[in-house]
Amino acid sequence: MPLHPVRRRPLLALAAALPLSTRAEPLQLRFARFSATPDDPRIHFPLALLRAALGLHGLEVDVQASDQVMERSRAIKELEAGHIDFIWSSLGREIEQVLRPVRIPIYRGLIGQRIFLMHREREAEFALVRKLDHLAAFTAGQGTGWVDTQILQAAGLKVLTNTYDALFRMLARGGIDYFPRGANEAPAELAARAAQFPELMVEPRLVLSYRSDNVFFVRRQNEVLARQIESGLQALHASGAYQRLFETHPYVQKVLAEARLDKRLRLEIPNPMLSEEDRLISERYWM
Repeated sequence: MPLHPVRRRPLLALAAALPLSTRAEPLQLRFARFSATPDDPRIHFPLALLRAALGLHGLEVDVQASDQVMERSRAIKELEAGHIDFIWSSLGREIEQVLRPVRIPIYRGLIGQRIFLMHREREAEFALVRKLDHLAAFTAGQGTGWVDTQILQAAGLKVLTNTYDALFRMLARGGIDYFPRGANEAPAELAARAAQFPELMVEPRLVLSYRSDNVFFVRRQNEVLARQIESGLQALHASGAYQRLFETHPYVQKVLAEARLDKRLRLEIPNPMLSEEDRLISERYWM
């Protein structure tokens, strides 16, 4: 895969080369671009959090998105191959068998609070949903390779998969009935596509709830980077700096206000895709 050339040094060598305080060059890290949408609103908070965590180690970070859009399955392979340096994605046993997770939730569990993008003409039908059995009559859309597909299917829900950007077109054309998105994602994603898909809306009264969130993943060989991110995030939580960032970051606060989770009917389902280690993540990191 052709990648934009950047000047890079192996992370393990970088960690051993110089004392942190004397390193002049920023640490250059590439991550997977998940959407063709310019300035994808989903990237801002994770990158701000990563910079803050690594900044506690004295590291200035230069992050760049991959030139090509990658679905989750491809991003995992590109990270394994060393063509990119990190991704953030949902917790799950399968991905954790090949990549090194940093098991500190980025969004405090908001990824598992799924609200729905839908066509405006379907609002009256979804207004009749009162329980999970009612929702099972509709077809959801999820991204290729997403662990959420298996979570929804295990709960008896119908799911079609496609690329992330294609799912918006499917929803507008009636190929799927609803597109479950994290509470921190749906409002911003809709706003970014309002001109292209004016017929879409955020369903106003339901939330499909399960234990899940995005975490950072790196190559297994990059244990130095994994530990730097991990210890940095732990320190941010211990000092209260994470909470302040979460409560003041414009992206997070805007989508939370628009999601109105406390006003929604909660349909809870289990997450059978979590590993045993995922289930042991401290409650302090969840909402």
